[in-house]
Amino acid sequence: MKGYFRMLNLRREATIAALALAFLALLSIASYLIVNQSVSRQQHMASIISLSGRQPMLSQRIALLGLEVAEAKTAEARDQAATQMREAIDLMRRSHRNLVNGSLALGIAPPTGKALKDIYFSPPYDLNVKVTDFLSTSEKVLDSVDQKATGQIIRNAAQVVVLANSALLEALAAAVNQYAAESESLFRQSQIRILVVTASMLLALATEALFIFRPLHHRMRGLVEMAQSDPLTGCYNRRSLLDSAARDFARSRRTGAPLSVILFDIDHFKQINDAHGHAAGDAVIRSLTEVVKATIRTADMLGRLGGEEFVVFLPDTDTANAMLVAEKLRAMLEQATVVHEASVLRFTASFGVAQISDLDEGPLALIERADAQMYKAKSGGRNCVRSEMI
Repeated sequence: MKGYFRMLNLRREATIAALALAFLALLSIASYLIVNQSVSRQQHMASIISLSGRQPMLSQRIALLGLEVAEAKTAEARDQAATQMREAIDLMRRSHRNLVNGSLALGIAPPTGKALKDIYFSPPYDLNVKVTDFLSTSEKVLDSVDQKATGQIIRNAAQVVVLANSALLEALAAAVNQYAAESESLFRQSQIRILVVTASMLLALATEALFIFRPLHHRMRGLVEMAQSDPLTGCYNRRSLLDSAARDFARSRRTGAPLSVILFDIDHFKQINDAHGHAAGDAVIRSLTEVVKATIRTADMLGRLGGEEFVVFLPDTDTANAMLVAEKLRAMLEQATVVHEASVLRFTASFGVAQISDLDEGPLALIERADAQMYKAKSGGRNCVRSEMI
């Protein structure tokens, strides 16, 4: 009889152990799927935030180029500005189309939440209509250039500036903020689910904590780093850069210390991609990042705004010293070489510098002023530095 009961106990313990292992296996599978789903969704959301975050800057760039077209002194200067304006219009239209309709290639889904749909398709923002009207009006400037109607060019350019700095900018900012809020909510939901699964695994079998909790912890840390940094270069992405820059901006306002920003992008980057492939373009971007990181101070912040465009925030630095830093970066990038497969690539960059002023409402306004100077550098022949001083 004792042997019978002992056998029953052994069977019961074996069954409990098997059920515990099966439960642990199910939790492990669930954890793996949740983490990978979270990573994938965060990557898609990061693409959307990057795309939508570039729209306000594109609208301002189009407006500035419209003014350059209207104020051009020569036909050559007008044609050059018109070409750049056309490229910016096409880029903004493609980005807007991808955000509204979705893109399988970019892993972007069209707006599904009520808040985003309202921003794009309903008053008061009605962003889809505002963007369409803005781009249509911008193209009228180019049509006037083709018709050589100087008076009409000036009137259309003025209308573009009005549209770019009115409700359109507010609507674009609302979309960016909503995407950021949804990304943060999605991240928090994923974080909660992962923590619940982790706690259940620890309760089910404490001895397996070493093999389960640590991988989850590493994946969570990877998610946080992915949300804060650019995956290609490891520097700040647009959102985390602006968050960090806001603290330096507030400090400068409080103490009166200078704060400058350098905005730059790679000259003729599209030609590099077209001639050598996107892998070569990525290698150039990584090389640029390494050079800049090795040159700037630890207190300075390097961020990638998107594509080949970068920004450096320089605390306690005035325009004159920021110009020296920018010139040093320009010279070092000009000397840098990138070996890709059988090719040795060289590249240059154009720089815009701006210092905080009483009129700046935040870091983005400072970036936009530097952006205007950078496009002066582009128009001035590229591979040079421009600021409001020169």
